[in-house]
Amino acid sequence: MTALPYQAAADHEAILSHVQRYAGNYYPELTPGPISVNLLEQHMRTRSALYTFRLAAPAANRLVVAKISKPFQRVARIDDATSFRLEARPYLTPPIDPARVQLLQYRGLKLMHERLSTVHDSRFGTIRPLDFIRDRRVMIMEHVGEPTLSDVMRSAARLSIPSSPRALPMLMSNAGAWLRVYHELEYGTSLGMHGATREHFVEAIATFADYLHAAGGDRSFFRSLTNKVEASAESAIPDLLPLGLRHGDYAPRNVFAGRGNRITGFDALPRSRAPIYEDLGRFIMGMRSAGLQVMSLGLAYQSHRLEDYERSFLAGYFATKAPPLRAIGLYQLLVLLDKWSALTSRSRPKRIRYRLEMAARGPLSHRHFRKEAERLLKSLEEGE
Repeated sequence: MTALPYQAAADHEAILSHVQRYAGNYYPELTPGPISVNLLEQHMRTRSALYTFRLAAPAANRLVVAKISKPFQRVARIDDATSFRLEARPYLTPPIDPARVQLLQYRGLKLMHERLSTVHDSRFGTIRPLDFIRDRRVMIMEHVGEPTLSDVMRSAARLSIPSSPRALPMLMSNAGAWLRVYHELEYGTSLGMHGATREHFVEAIATFADYLHAAGGDRSFFRSLTNKVEASAESAIPDLLPLGLRHGDYAPRNVFAGRGNRITGFDALPRSRAPIYEDLGRFIMGMRSAGLQVMSLGLAYQSHRLEDYERSFLAGYFATKAPPLRAIGLYQLLVLLDKWSALTSRSRPKRIRYRLEMAARGPLSHRHFRKEAERLLKSLEEGE
């Protein structure tokens, strides 16, 4: 996918005008006096833009965040070496029309705020959604002045100077408990099911492995991986998998870590019910395959600490039950293959800066994914 020209100035002015008009509705405590709205900062991402506004009134000040999706179009790419259509890669989660992403995330934020607020559990926080501007696909929400779980992990990395004595195992445990509550949320009756059987899982593994081999990967490695996973899945995964409301992007970067080890998840895309192991595997792979870990050749986070974080996360999710480690390991492999396929299909950037960055990170990422796959396969064999 390639970004279309993005009219940031036009969006900024339109959002500013909208927030100015409805600021009193968002925060009635700021009325009846005048409310001034000013842009504090903007952050441009690959597929979205974030704007932070200050709402200033005589009585108090408030911050709000506006998030907008940038328009994207699909561009076919042919690899000169293999003549392989890399854009046609398989997906673990079916692609979403970019025009719908912010609406889905707004609905997810609203669901979490409405339902989790009634749980009355001090471990869980919520973000209050304030508005959705349909004609511009803009979600407006309250500002959260907390670090993400990824930020906290980086502060405790071996290659950095720890900036705070955060209890990461407890945060991980609460992140697991938060996900369990989210999975159990009811969200309408029209949601479909995705990948609900062991057969679906085995087919997905084979599809990703075939794609990665066809894109130039090690044929013997991916064939061996497929055979080992299929054999292990026969005993580790039930015919019908336990399902939950799919988050779709649950990872340390999408979790705020607040005071008292409070966890606040965000950027959920509630559009189907899926095996609970998928979100579990996605979070663990997000932790183990963080950019800092990849670029440092695995030196940023010590393996025993990552294992401790993983155990804490799973203990938080399953509480008094024993986690089905082999099933979760298999789904980590599935998520890994999805990420690996995404990396393989990535188009060559036009800007020199991003070309250099990809040239540096690409080989390291491929090496990391291969190493992680081998680790998971070894763990599966030892757990037989």
